[in-house]
Amino acid sequence: MIVYFVIVSMIAQEIGSFTGSRLFTAASVILLAFSVLLTLRRLLWPRYLTLAEDSMTIPCGFLRLKSKRIGFDGISRVWVARISSSSILCVKAAEGRIEIPDIFLPDSTVFDSLKRFLESKVRP
Repeated sequence: MIVYFVIVSMIAQEIGSFTGSRLFTAASVILLAFSVLLTLRRLLWPRYLTLAEDSMTIPCGFLRLKSKRIGFDGISRVWVARISSSSILCVKAAEGRIEIPDIFLPDSTVFDSLKRFLESKVRP
């Protein structure tokens, strides 16, 4: 990533004015900082969706760093929202609305199984 930053800075100085190169460099620094933040999130803070007998724990919050425990007895609705090619399992519970993106799960079979399991826990 640092090599990328240096190359982008050199190109910006060659093709643009001083102001343009500073803007380009600032944009590169922002992208670099964001990529470092995402890399640290992946390496230092593992996130897991866990199921227990009476509840599940789901990553939530900014960058999904916090965990939220949801009791199965509080689930009132389960549905799937499709955005482009991605599916999101939405759960309305007493604790609030929870979203489980399909990228958290290994494949579509697990996604469908989790959906059916959560639908079986819905209380009228």
